[in-house]
Amino acid sequence: AARLTDLQSGIDRVAESFDALTPETMLGTAYRIGLLARKGLQVPHTDSVDSFAADFVVNHMTAYEAYVGGLDYFRKYDYEQAGQSMNTALELAPQFHIARYRLAHVQASTGRKEQALASLHAIPADAPLNRRERLYVDAATAFFSPDFVRAAEIYEELLQEFPYEVEARQFLAEVYFNDYKEEQAIE
Repeated sequence: AARLTDLQSGIDRVAESFDALTPETMLGTAYRIGLLARKGLQVPHTDSVDSFAADFVVNHMTAYEAYVGGLDYFRKYDYEQAGQSMNTALELAPQFHIARYRLAHVQASTGRKEQALASLHAIPADAPLNRRERLYVDAATAFFSPDFVRAAEIYEELLQEFPYEVEARQFLAEVYFNDYKEEQAIE
């Protein structure tokens, strides 16, 4: 069940329940739950790519599980396992472009910038990414090139459109730090 309640008035803005869900169909409802939240918060719905993402996960559960495992390994600084997990996700679903983007970060984190750029360049320009994802891919491409000025511009643009993106803010700080702009990095 998903419910969004206005706590001041005690009125439910939106509510919906989903019955008899399996793990696969539960992930498919994520898109619908997102729409409910946007509706209740009166946020206009502008991205049609989100439904592709939910459908992709439902149809490629094993690849998605490998991807999530890779994220966990990356978070723990186990880059070898993270890379293996992302490669597994890509073997299972070659069109899993966000796994390719994350693989590029693993490669860059281990000093393999040329491989990281090759991974990013393997993501087609017309890949079904939403605006946020496309900005991340473009910013990483500039960052790893290295074109620090362009990378900073793209991360700034991303933060203008999506101000609560903590990861974008972290990457922007890294760009400034690598460009010897310590004060901007700290800010």
